[in-house]
Amino acid sequence: MYAVMFHHFHDDGIIHIKSQGSISENDLDKIIIKYQSLKGVRIIPAKDWYSKFINNSLRKDEICLTFDDGLKCQYEIAHKVLKKHNLTAFFFTPTLRFTGKLENLDIFRHFRFFKFNDIDDFYEKFFMFLKKSTYYEKNNIAKKIKLGNAENYHSEITFYTKNDRIFIFIRDKILSEDEYNEVMYNMMSEYNYNFNDISKKIYLSENDIKDLHNNENIIGLHSHSHNTCMADLSYDEQEYEYSTNKKILEEIIDSRIKTVSYPCNSYNKDTLDIMKKMDIKLGFRANMLSNYNSELEVKRIDHTEVLKEINNENNSIHK
Repeated sequence: MYAVMFHHFHDDGIIHIKSQGSISENDLDKIIIKYQSLKGVRIIPAKDWYSKFINNSLRKDEICLTFDDGLKCQYEIAHKVLKKHNLTAFFFTPTLRFTGKLENLDIFRHFRFFKFNDIDDFYEKFFMFLKKSTYYEKNNIAKKIKLGNAENYHSEITFYTKNDRIFIFIRDKILSEDEYNEVMYNMMSEYNYNFNDISKKIYLSENDIKDLHNNENIIGLHSHSHNTCMADLSYDEQEYEYSTNKKILEEIIDSRIKTVSYPCNSYNKDTLDIMKKMDIKLGFRANMLSNYNSELEVKRIDHTEVLKEINNENNSIHK
């Protein structure tokens, strides 16, 4: 039992740009067609999958599709592919954007790929920029990268590169949220990047979420602020994140939320206890490790891994 996890999609425009790990409409179509042609695996609509999961009648060959982060590209690109195949999916959505505040995570991502030649070009400039900041010496960044074994950070996520791991380690484990945001906003200013315009174009709107819900897709929790290190928060902080997320989404779709996926796979026992307290019935993690049996820790394979195996004509993607 598992699901396929999607995030970013690109087209030929300047909003949904091609970026690390993003796929096209044709790529998604290829993934669905390939899965549906395999023996021993079948994608089924989200509500059917959820119902069978709850009733303990889900077959081993039945999988579902999930979309994290509440991105506009999922609605404008992926949603029409799903409709073409008469499929629906789970859409896990943060909600800070609906309170008049910015969710920085995907704004920063768009900046990385809009203003730089590729991801390693951004990393090179980021590390240079960071070294010039007051935070480099103040936080002993070079020493902490070495002592913290940053090159192996999130080793369970197989598609991360060495530079990915070091960058994410700095973001998650060395800089405070305010420090990281300041570095990124200073970089964006230096590169003349208008983040206010972009923020209105890369996230799902309330109407998008309502339409997805009305088209039989399942809307689920993904924290309020899209914090990448939820497991580092206290019980009360996590409860606030998820209860706020749940309240806002339920007001948008006028229906109960029963599902969750954990941002960056960051969760702990407190998270699971909070999910049970909130009567969440189904949760997804972000890897394929097999030593989990909880209904709140269903495994998922990332779409980049699936597409890689499809392009290599490897028929074992469902195993």
